[in-house]
Amino acid sequence: LDASYSMTERLEGGETKMAVAKRVLLDTLKAIPPTTYIGLRIYGYSANPINACSASKLMVPFGQHNQAIIASALVGLNPTGETPISLSIQQAVRQ
Repeated sequence: LDASYSMTERLEGGETKMAVAKRVLLDTLKAIPPTTYIGLRIYGYSANPINACSASKLMVPFGQHNQAIIASALVGLNPTGETPISLSIQQAVRQ
């Protein structure tokens, strides 16, 4: 999930990109069977210029029955930093 500052942008309906992303993820989690291995990686969550380009982490490790844990992690997530997308993709591939 992109948690960079660009996700604060408001769309036509007035919602932020982050609010839409969270809503879509929560709806998607409901449709995923509990035995499916899923996890949550976020990137762009740090406003600290020292680590902004490496701000990518696996918030919820892959596992079964993770829907509630992922939903909880989304609640307190606020967009703040840069967008290290290539690093995030490389880490996701390795995991």
